[in-house]
Amino acid sequence: VVRWTWAVVFIPTWLSLTAVVVCVCVYVLMLCVLHKVGENRHELEQRRVPDVLLLSSLSLAILCLLIFVALLVSRLDEKITAPYVAIFLPLHLSLLFLLLTTIARKPANFCEFSTLKQSL
Repeated sequence: VVRWTWAVVFIPTWLSLTAVVVCVCVYVLMLCVLHKVGENRHELEQRRVPDVLLLSSLSLAILCLLIFVALLVSRLDEKITAPYVAIFLPLHLSLLFLLLTTIARKPANFCEFSTLKQSL
């Protein structure tokens, strides 16, 4: 019988959440560089608000997921005795942030498949 703590069992989850945090940091850097070096300032100013909203909602979702995993590991290792309803609350908040992000985001259809332009 292996006597591992739940923190060790959740190592793949910690690694995947770390990869997501790194991706969000890269996205922040790309936004900063794009807004500083951008050629078309008017277009960049129009895109700034949706990008900031997306970034903030993704950051909140990731933070809630990290809190959920930490609470779940602590509960499974019997370090805390909180009810599971309280432990799963950050997960539900994370799903709510992701749902609101999906609803609020404009469809980004770069290929414009819906409007076929035929040249005669």
